[in-house]
Order: sequence, then structure tokens, then C-alpha cells
Amino acid sequence: MAGKIKLIPNANLDHIIPSDSLLTTTDYLSDKVSDEVQYHKKEYLDFKDFQPDFSGFSIWDRFRKPEFQRQTNSWTDEKYINLLKTLKNNQVIPGVIFWLNPETGHIFVLDGAHRLSAIRGWITNDWGDSDEAKEYGYLEEDEIRASARLRQSVKDSIGDFEECRKAISKFKKIVDQKKNPKEELDPKIEEMGRFMYHLNTSLKVPIQWVTGGYQDAEQSFVNINTGGTPLSTEEALFIENRRSPVARAMAGIISNGSKPSLWIDHGEKCTKLSQTLYKLLLAPSDNIPSKIKVSDYPLILLKKQNSYDRYQFLQYLFCIIKHGQTGDNNITETLKHLANESNDEVVADATLDELERTLYHITSLIGNSPQSLGVLPVFYFYSSKGQYSNLLFFSFLMWLFKGTEKEILNRKLEFTLHRSYFEEMWILIKDHVIKHLGRKGGPSRLSKNQAELFNSLIECIKKCKVSNTSPDEAVEIFLKDLDSKAYSEYLKKKNESGKPFSQFSSNTKIQQEVAAYFEGSYKCELCKGAIDLGVSQQFDHIELRSLGGTNSINNGRVVHPWCNNHRDKLPKPRYTTSNPIDPPQIEPKPDLVYNQVEFNF
Repeated sequence: MAGKIKLIPNANLDHIIPSDSLLTTTDYLSDKVSDEVQYHKKEYLDFKDFQPDFSGFSIWDRFRKPEFQRQTNSWTDEKYINLLKTLKNNQVIPGVIFWLNPETGHIFVLDGAHRLSAIRGWITNDWGDSDEAKEYGYLEEDEIRASARLRQSVKDSIGDFEECRKAISKFKKIVDQKKNPKEELDPKIEEMGRFMYHLNTSLKVPIQWVTGGYQDAEQSFVNINTGGTPLSTEEALFIENRRSPVARAMAGIISNGSKPSLWIDHGEKCTKLSQTLYKLLLAPSDNIPSKIKVSDYPLILLKKQNSYDRYQFLQYLFCIIKHGQTGDNNITETLKHLANESNDEVVADATLDELERTLYHITSLIGNSPQSLGVLPVFYFYSSKGQYSNLLFFSFLMWLFKGTEKEILNRKLEFTLHRSYFEEMWILIKDHVIKHLGRKGGPSRLSKNQAELFNSLIECIKKCKVSNTSPDEAVEIFLKDLDSKAYSEYLKKKNESGKPFSQFSSNTKIQQEVAAYFEGSYKCELCKGAIDLGVSQQFDHIELRSLGGTNSINNGRVVHPWCNNHRDKLPKPRYTTSNPIDPPQIEPKPDLVYNQVEFNF
């Protein structure tokens, strides 16, 4: 069951004006000036420019959006309706800003893509669910539903173009007969007919041309803040450094690998990596139902189409992978790295490396690759009420990948040895950890010191095992040392209910389901931690085949991928022992190097 996710998707008109690179390469040092614009002198777009023209010679066929521009999906239905009402009332449509690429002849829309796409969409009855839209790129089910919703809203408020076209025939016939249309026609027919009768002369969208070269066009885009959706500081930073490997990787993931112009080289590999990362990180948010089962909670759950949310999430992710923490300076440095590199080969190799490294990190958490811990997202990265937390996800990632490759592998082993105990505590403390981290700053200000809480937790577990302390009792010990306020809040809830699990069972249905799901989840037979069946598991022979083990079902067990590949280092977990379990030191295995990631999902 579940949690109710309140997301209101917008229609996606990104295909109406395709995205493309302003330049054909990253070598902008030979930037040519677009003086050719003086020979065009088109001052405005009129009605005929928006109509379909299958000759291939219309100005619309030359329109492109800069590849670094946000998708054309940030307008609500109300904004589309208001623009069309402006047309209907013969009011002025705000101008657009173009730049002409003298090499390709493409006309780049630096400002006004939403306005132009809205008018074109109305005339062609394409609100994002056409065959052309499906061919252009990945189209989500909720976007198709949003298209149908917008189409109906336009029909109710304005009238669709075909209705208006039929209305003008009746309107013109009455006018030619020198009769009054208001007296002869149904009010709605008369209104649509009058609208269309004047549209041929009233529809004029002023054009402002940017002269100069590529850098002038790019800077003009950054400086524009007169459009319907102004750029944020973070978006401006991304755009200014859009040639960097990280910016290319981010744009590739968000587009689901549908923008080949991003890749200078290694196109096939980069596209595949981008698509895989999109599937793991962003696709679940695009198709999340209004009600979601606890068992179906994805690794990441971001708000749909919320301005810069996705870019911001990826900025934090790439920054943590590179620096082990966030912070304004680190985020800026991550995006700026190699942004002005003129050597295409260097940029191409670095872009591929960023994508491979990121996939390795993510597949160390989920999936069937050898390095996967197979964590169950709803237990690790969601609050007890089923709300996804960037703070939990990023802090765990920071802790897990701190240090050298050998240190990381040994940390995975130590975590695995104490995983069952860890999970029993984590279910009880994660809400308090979210508040603790939140008091230190949000995801943009995560430091390496904040991730140390996981080391403190592991040390607490080891001591509690020595003293035969239960996980419930260990929670109090840990929170008391971590955060006095969190400790007080925990005690208050515990005293109100009489038992720690009350925070799951007495408040909401989702809390009850998370608790029940944890108790009933399948446990790895090596580490006793919860397994995400169907997503992150491997099948292991209890007695190895090389030692005479058979393929009988009685000789099989379901385990985490990482546990399976390090079973020789894992003694049977014990909650009570005279000594805490300290992991033996191990050397990295060749199959765990990040650029040899397996794509098993």
C-alpha cells in the first residue's frame, strides 16, 4: 500500500522545438560571429509561421532550443490557457529572442520556447502525446495523461483549433451576407469564429535577434530573466559550465540518453550509461502511482518537474562522489572542472569516467552486480512515514565511499558483519537522524563530519554486542551521544507509547506497513540483513559446487550480491559474543573496480 504521493505533472512540449548544440564541437575558441542575421531581417512571427508546412522549407523547421535549456514542461495548464486567452483578446504576445547559427542555419530560441510551443501545439493539436512526441524522446504515462487533461482544458476554455476553423467558415459566411454574426450564430460559435477571423492579422510575435557568436548567445541566455520562468542561481551556474564533463553527464541522465549532441566521443557507451542511471535514479519518480506499495518504494523519489530539482539532486550526487561532501565551493568546483577545456578528447574521456563512476556508486547500493550491498530503500532512505530523504541517502553514500578503495571494501565488510543489528536500530532512529542532519544544514551543506555518525553507530553496535545489549536499548545509548534533542524526542515518544515501535504502529497506516514489512522481509542467510527480493539478490550454494555441493534446492539460499562474493570473510553473525566482531582486512578484487560495472538489473 501506501503512501499518497501528490504530484501534478505538466504537459511536456519538449519535442515541438527540438534541442541541439549551439556549436558542433566544444572548440568555441574559433567562434564565428552571426552577422548573417542582417540578411534575414524577419521582425516577427505571424500566423502562417505556426501552421504545419510539410515542404521542409518553413522557418519552424529551423527552430532549435539550446541543449542546456530546461525541458519545455514547466508550464501549468493555467499558463497555457492564459496565453491563448491573450491571443483571443487580441493582446500583445511578449517577444522572443533568437540567435542564428551561421554554420548550420539553425535558429536558436534563447527566450520564448514555451510561448511558441504553446501556440504551435494549439494549432497542430499536439499537447505532448503525438506520434512525433513519442519518437522524439522518452514519454511518461503521467505526461500522456497531462496532455489529455490540457487538451480538454483548452477545448473548454478556448476551443480547439479544428473547432475554431469550422467556426470561422460559418462566421465568414454570415459576414459576407452582411448579417450580424452575434444575431445569427450560437454565442460560442460566434466567439470562436470572431477569434479566428482576426487571428490572421493579430498574431504577431516580435523577434529580437542576438548578434555575435556562440559565447554571446550563451551569455544572452544566462542574462535573460524576462521570461515566464526565470533562471535560478543554480541553473545559471550549470549553464555557464555546461561544457564540463559533469554538466554533460547530468544533462544526459536527465534526458534519458536522448541527446547525442552531448557526447563528443564514446557516444554509444555514454548513451547506455545515461539510460541506465536514468532508470535507477529518475524513472521511478516519473511513473510513481498516486498510491505506492511499501515493497515498491524506489531508491530515489524526487518531485516531478519541480524546476531544478533533478539537476540539483545530480549536482549533489556528483559532488559527493568527487569530494565526499557538498558545500557551495565543492558544488561549483565540480561543475566547473574542465568546463573550458579545449581538448575534445580530454572532455570526452572525463565525461565517460563521470558516468561510469556514478553507476558504480549506485550499483554498490542496489542491483545484482558483485559490489551491491542490496539495501532495501524504504528501510534506509525513507522516513517512517514513507517520505524520501536526500539527507539519509547522501550521508550514507558519503560514509560508505570515504577513503581509499581498500578502506571502502573493509567498511562494507564491517557493515555487513553488523548489518542485522544495524537495521533493527536504524528503523528506530532514522527519523531522529533526519532531524539531526537537518539542524546542521540541508543536502547542500553536508560535511564529512556529519557522515561520521555511521561510524559512531557501528562502534555503538560493537560495544552493545559485548554487553549483550538489545538493539532497542542500544538506540537510547546512541541517540544520547549523538544529539541531546533527538534523545529527548525519542524518550518522549517511547514514554507516550511504552515501546519504541509505537511510532510505527499508532500513528499512520504507512508506519504500520513499514514496520510489518521490515519484520516480514526475507533475510540474507549470510548477514541476516533484509533483502530486496527481485531487485538485489543472488542465489548461493550453501556447500560450494567445487567442494561437492549439488544444485538441489536444499543446497541453495538467497543472499545479497556483496555477501555472496565475500562469503569466505563472513562468520555467522551473532548478537551475543564475548568480543565484538572485527573484520579481517581484505584487498580489493579486480571485479570491483568501478569501470568494470556489470549491467544486471
